[in-house]
Amino acid sequence: MRSYRLAHQADADLDELTDYLGERDPVWAVRILDGLHEAFRFLADHPCAGEQREDLRPGLRVFPGRGAARQFLVFYYPLKDGFEVNTVIHGSRDYLAMFERGER
Repeated sequence: MRSYRLAHQADADLDELTDYLGERDPVWAVRILDGLHEAFRFLADHPCAGEQREDLRPGLRVFPGRGAARQFLVFYYPLKDGFEVNTVIHGSRDYLAMFERGER
């Protein structure tokens, strides 16, 4: 299996998600993180599986989380040896505006 790494923003996104959900429902937080890590493992083996989003950034792709995390979007860049997670955003958020404003 190839590897993956988290960009600073993705790491911050996961920390924020863990803090927010962990205070409200720790069991649900674990299920969400498990679903995201399941998507990461899949993408490590299939880095080009996600939809291309060249309109947002050159080389950027997006893939939904798995299981309980299916409402989250994983934005990432394929690499020779795997991929790098750029950011993780809930699908209900206006991610287009976030990218346009340079927040991601």
